[in-house]
Formats: sequence, structure tokens, C-alpha cells
Amino acid sequence: MIILIATLSRVGFTENESIIIMENLNPLNRETVDKIIIKDTVNQTTITKGDLEWKVGNYPVVFDGFEEMWEVVSKFDTARLISSNESNHPLMGVSDSNSTSVEFYNNNTLVETFLIGDKVYAAMPNEQNVYTPWTSMSRMCYIRKPNTNEVYGVFCQYPDRFNPKPEMWAEPTILKIPVDEIESIIYRYPEKEFQIKILPNNQWI
Repeated sequence: MIILIATLSRVGFTENESIIIMENLNPLNRETVDKIIIKDTVNQTTITKGDLEWKVGNYPVVFDGFEEMWEVVSKFDTARLISSNESNHPLMGVSDSNSTSVEFYNNNTLVETFLIGDKVYAAMPNEQNVYTPWTSMSRMCYIRKPNTNEVYGVFCQYPDRFNPKPEMWAEPTILKIPVDEIESIIYRYPEKEFQIKILPNNQWI
């Protein structure tokens, strides 16, 4: 099945075949979107636009991951038709059961919804088959609109650009302090504490 997916990812990319592009998309960017809901059958993440930054709950989003997601989104209007065969949906990770749903909103109005196949493993319920939409050979994210059979593809350097897990989006850094401004760190516990200090040779003890 992995070989089949890699082959499908090349359909429509040869010079001798006509290229069909995904059309009639609403503009999707930081100015036209203020909320994104990413979900699959297990997890869900809601990313909202604040006055100064985008957040997951009360936490700012991870900058690099968010930038990479928007980079993929910017390619949607040039996504090329890969398949119009419904039986290929599970292989590409865009079936209703093994895809990641991505919803874009503006002022609580739904702008666009896509079913995305960008996982390394996209299991189907009650099946033992291994489906691998994203592979290092194809490096492709698959895109399907709900209630349609057509599946389009765009280049994705890495998998899981639309990860539905909230912990993958929330910035884990609590505080940033330059190392040269720190002389010591004290760890305090209910029954003990210990301290580490920096030496002139920049080693910690």
C-alpha cells in the first residue's frame, strides 16, 4: 500500500498530462481567518487569533509549527488533482474515518473545511491495514473537501502539519532568561531544596 500511495502522489504531475487545480477556494490567511479547528476521531485543537498573537487556550502557539502550517495552506490554491476514486480515500488518509478535519473561521462563520491526509499512520476503525498517507518518498499532504471524491495534493516537507493534539500547538516555554544573566538556580521542594551555580568557566555545579 505504501508503494501505491507513492505512485498516486505523482498522478497529474507529468508534463504530458493536463493538470487540474483545486478551484473556488476562499482566501485563507492570517487576515481572513481568526479561528482554526483541527480535529480527528480522538483529538481536537482550537487555535484562535487574539489582539497580539494566536493562542491555544491561554497559551501562545508554537511559532515554527504555526508558520509551517500556514506555508502549507498557502499552497492549497495550487493543489493538483491526484485522484477522484473514492476507494483511494483511506490510502491517502482523507476518508471520513482516518482524516484530519481542518475548519477555518472568520467572525464565527465557517470559511472553508478540508479533510487532510498528512499523517505517517492513519488507521481505519476495525481494520488491520496500515495506511501511510505521508511518506518520505512522496512528501505529500492530501486534501479533500467534504462530500466530494476529488483528492488534491501539495508538497509537505514534514508530516503532521495539521496535528489535532493541543499539546503539539501550545508553546511550552514559560520564561526566557539569557544565560549570562543567571548566576544560580534554586530548586525548592516541600522537604528539601538544592542550588546549582555557574563557574567562571561556564560550567554548572
